Amino acid sequence: MSLNCKQLKQKYEELLSEKEKFVLEYEKFKDGGDDKELKELKTKLENSNKEIREILMYPGYVFDTLKVLASSNNIVIQDTANICNYNSKGELAGRVQIGRKWYPFYSDTIVKQIAGQDFENVYDIHTQPNGDLAGQVYISGKWYPFYGDTIVRKIADQDFSGVYDIHTQPNGELAGGVQIDGKVYSFHGDTLVRQIANQDIGGVYDIHTQLNGDLAGWVHIAGKLYPFHGDILVRQIAGQDFENVVNIHTQPNGDLAGKVEIAGKWYPFIFDGEKYVLLEEVNK
Repeated sequence: MSLNCKQLKQKYEELLSEKEKFVLEYEKFKDGGDDKELKELKTKLENSNKEIREILMYPGYVFDTLKVLASSNNIVIQDTANICNYNSKGELAGRVQIGRKWYPFYSDTIVKQIAGQDFENVYDIHTQPNGDLAGQVYISGKWYPFYGDTIVRKIADQDFSGVYDIHTQPNGELAGGVQIDGKVYSFHGDTLVRQIANQDIGGVYDIHTQLNGDLAGWVHIAGKLYPFHGDILVRQIAGQDFENVVNIHTQPNGDLAGKVEIAGKWYPFIFDGEKYVLLEEVNK
């Protein structure tokens, strides 16, 4: 039985005991007894319920790691995100909220500075193949990609005003999107992608990397939205034009999928190995 299960069993037994005491005290209160003991038992019941919910929130190893992280750093963790990432040593990593700020962490270590700088927030936290943490970090009112102890302040020697969908490709390069002059362009490493299929980009979204290393997502070109992968624009789905696209992603087999709007209705689509096909109509 894992530590998590032992704690759960113990807390559950305590909860049952406190519930019995509460019921007995409530009967006394109905007969004109003092409500002081009743209020104290109510508080104990609420605290026990909260502890059990916290134990059930994560798998045993995750819960145990977060507990050690909190106790070894003498902190209270308000929330977590991007967890269940593991670095090359098998250590859990992600981000935790302490007070009003978010910090990256790995194992029992909380990262409070990147490149020697304090920061206000972090997002898209993940681990790279070499074990480094990466993602985006908010410093002095601006978001930057980062990896390890390096903050990326320019892409292809261009300043940017925002970053999106930061992730690491299989080859270890950072990728995602950056906003330059009001437009979002995808990037990988230090390469900025300004065109897809020789078409100028008006914006790119849902940026991710496919199994073969190609960037994919959906792109705004000449007033229309299209799914894309690599340098290929998908202009029709199941032989039909579409008005809108959302939730573009890549399936485990490497094929593009998502939802398209055709004649005012939304349809999921997948690639069947030969062509894109529509599934049943859905609400957006």
